Amino acid sequence: MQGVSLVLPVLGNGTVLIANEYREALKSRAYNLIGGGIEEGETPAEAARREMEEESGYTAGSLEQIFETCSIVTGKTLYVFLARDLVYGKSHPEETEDIKIEKLETEDIKKFIKNRHKKDGMLVCALLYAKAYCKL
Repeated sequence: MQGVSLVLPVLGNGTVLIANEYREALKSRAYNLIGGGIEEGETPAEAARREMEEESGYTAGSLEQIFETCSIVTGKTLYVFLARDLVYGKSHPEETEDIKIEKLETEDIKKFIKNRHKKDGMLVCALLYAKAYCKL
């Protein structure tokens, strides 16, 4: 795996979709971006589209890379995308994934970030970035 693609899908009204996923390391559920590993021969954008469809059932008419960073723990590059013009189909997560896709209204982003829910740092970064620079 050459890196990780992460996606913040945005519905037409500005509502974002986030994953509420069971994480074995935490022994509980946590909120995170939709995404996963980039497979051999796949571009980060192709991985983002594949992961979004697998985990949420949505496909994107528009996919924009909004930033790229790295994990100092794993050394992997993280590619973060904003997906728009969504069309719903059928999700098909991997058997080991326990994922629920939830909607987060734009006006609730600040409150969501401040609350005590377990959430991944990249989700917080993507939400703040998208709100500041991508007209959510």
